[in-house]
Amino acid sequence: MRSHVVQNVDSDSEMTMLRAYAPHVPDFLLRALVELFGELRAMVDAGLLQYPYSMREIVQVAKHLERFPGS
Repeated sequence: MRSHVVQNVDSDSEMTMLRAYAPHVPDFLLRALVELFGELRAMVDAGLLQYPYSMREIVQVAKHLERFPGS
């Protein structure tokens, strides 16, 4: 069996996707999420964390912020 690695998208593409899922969340919060998840992914690459955070998790956070503003 072969495995394939799919690279994460760049931060601008990630912002575009998050805006689609959370159009009412301010850009500064979405940008903070993108930066935070970028740091988490870098920590995985450095061997400091084991879980490889993906687009799925950041989208879920953005959707939560959209659904529950002020949380």
